[in-house]
Amino acid sequence: MNPERCDRRINTADAAPPRLTIAHMYTRADAITDRLLVEVPPSLIRLHRLPWPVAVTAQAWADVIAWPTAPQRHESEEGRLFDVLVMAKTSIELRQSQMDYPLTIWRVPPAKPAHPRRPVRLVLSLHEGDHGETVATIAHRPRPSRWWLPHLYAAAGTVVVMALGLALSVLINH
Repeated sequence: MNPERCDRRINTADAAPPRLTIAHMYTRADAITDRLLVEVPPSLIRLHRLPWPVAVTAQAWADVIAWPTAPQRHESEEGRLFDVLVMAKTSIELRQSQMDYPLTIWRVPPAKPAHPRRPVRLVLSLHEGDHGETVATIAHRPRPSRWWLPHLYAAAGTVVVMALGLALSVLINH
């Protein structure tokens, strides 16, 4: 390798980076058009006094809001959406100044009401919209990672071994 050529590469570090052009950006409006997000009607947002536009992911909508109702139950999509927004507003009021607001909805299967209810963990996340405004999206909450558990057990074992070693060294030296 030619050392002069290497020096020239190193000296180009202070050069301006190339200007990048965005060819296409997938926006929130695109996600709503493609039905990956379901926009909450502005009237319900005003009713719950939420300060941002709210959308629900299609997966969360299907799991918590849009499942079919049994004829003997007095429920509707509007009622379930109302319940989700009440829980979101409550979570916001309890946890001021956050970016993610966790909420849990207890879902009772519509076809078999005798089955036990199950918790559906959602999160209302605040983020930047298409035009820089703050918007909210309700989605399933990601499951916590358990990658740290083996390290925790290994660390605990190490601490126990170290403590035993220290105890033995104290006993031997006295």
